Amino acid sequence: MKSIADICCSSFSSFPRGRFTFICMRRRGSNNAWKRVKKCRIQRGAALIASLVFLLIMTLIGVTGLQVSSMEEKMTGNMRDRDLAFQAAESALRAGETFMTAATLPAFDGTSGHYATSAAQPAFWDSIDWSDPAQTTTYSGGALSNVYAAPAYIIEQLPATADAAAGSSGSLEAGIPPAGGNVSWYRITARGMGGTAQAVVVLQSIYRR
Repeated sequence: MKSIADICCSSFSSFPRGRFTFICMRRRGSNNAWKRVKKCRIQRGAALIASLVFLLIMTLIGVTGLQVSSMEEKMTGNMRDRDLAFQAAESALRAGETFMTAATLPAFDGTSGHYATSAAQPAFWDSIDWSDPAQTTTYSGGALSNVYAAPAYIIEQLPATADAAAGSSGSLEAGIPPAGGNVSWYRITARGMGGTAQAVVVLQSIYRR
């Protein structure tokens, strides 16, 4: 039958080496003599250090994942703003092209977004104040949702060209002469904004009349 000392040694001998020392004694014979048989030690805190290192690694992984998610969210928002600005500018551009199909055009005297270019002033779209409604034509084809402001467009009358080549046609394809007589050209410029004032898209088209 094992004594209390034997149980103590058999129990603490399985512990790893550590800071504290236990003296386990085993009883021998009937003379009640005790003898030191083994030093039993417990842990020094290695598991705690390993846990802290593991926790630090997991924290770094979590912070990195959070930064990546925030960056992707910003990129998605910027792409959405750009798409909204493009759609708004395209709507205004189509409205300007539709305006050019009218039977009679107004005077291109610099009012309501109608300008006549010249050698001294070859372009107006890059010098006017697009936030001033008096200098542009505001899109009125219907409400556009989620945009910072309604898009606008201007129409610039370009110098007319005289084409009287025989066998000409009304095609604008490269290499094919245009129709004979005076041909009027117009540059339509549309500007749209997305969900913020920083998301801006400018589109242009050339209209022949």
